[in-house]
Amino acid sequence: MDNIQTIRTWSHEHQGETIQIHKQEGTDIDVIIMNLDQVIYAPLDPNDLDSYLPQSAIYLHGTGTIDTDYQLLQSELPKDIYVVPIEGIPNVAINGSVLHIQTERAHYKLTSLHR
Repeated sequence: MDNIQTIRTWSHEHQGETIQIHKQEGTDIDVIIMNLDQVIYAPLDPNDLDSYLPQSAIYLHGTGTIDTDYQLLQSELPKDIYVVPIEGIPNVAINGSVLHIQTERAHYKLTSLHR
């Protein structure tokens, strides 16, 4: 199974559940709690090479909150969406109810909180 299919499979299994997304980029850590409604993979559009958007990305749709290193309070997830940019081929692994995505810039750990 390729990496994108692994992400899709995990996402489909946990759609409708509450998940935690732990993102670490260098020393910066973000923690997102969201009710996962839908996951969309958007590959690079070859006609839009100058776009400021990531080359390809996973779009996680759902309501939630975000905590960051520099904030003392939680804030609402903007526009009920969280984007995981995927530059090149990420390293993806599933360990039980946890999905690990290692990109060129960050490590993402998605954990189902559904018991």
